Amino acid sequence: MSILALFQPEGPIAGLAAIGVNLLVASGLIALSLLLGVAVLLLVGLPALVSAPRRVARARFGQQIPE
Repeated sequence: MSILALFQPEGPIAGLAAIGVNLLVASGLIALSLLLGVAVLLLVGLPALVSAPRRVARARFGQQIPE
């Protein structure tokens, strides 16, 4: 939305409302993308952690884990 919307004949309230809606939608999209990133991380990481936790710990910490 252009800042020129503030100078439309409807007045500044309509322009500010449009800017507010745009900010609300943008923040919602950012939150959705973060949630999807976490979901993908869990989908990729949890099976490896469940199937081979010692190997994951060795790869992460770089040390021997006692059996």
